[in-house]
Amino acid sequence: ASRSQRRPSALRRSPSDSQLLHILKKRTESEPIKRYAVEHMQACGSFDYTRAELGRLKHEVLLEVERLGGHEELVSLLEYLDRQVRTSEPAGGGA
Repeated sequence: ASRSQRRPSALRRSPSDSQLLHILKKRTESEPIKRYAVEHMQACGSFDYTRAELGRLKHEVLLEVERLGGHEELVSLLEYLDRQVRTSEPAGGGA
């Protein structure tokens, strides 16, 4: 994927709107600004996109583990991490 395709959807949606990128680069300590950034990313589907990409990558890793002969503990770890991603919510509220 090209670099622009790998950007979070919130940054791809409106590349001319550099507000989110500015907030991320600034590494602000302001809670209201952080909440705004999270809400903006939620509205743009960034978290849904990230979860989908992680699911796709999990599938690829599981196929590779199987191709290499399997590894029960590694598969269990991947399943555990996948559950964490699927049940987590962004710090600003529900998904």
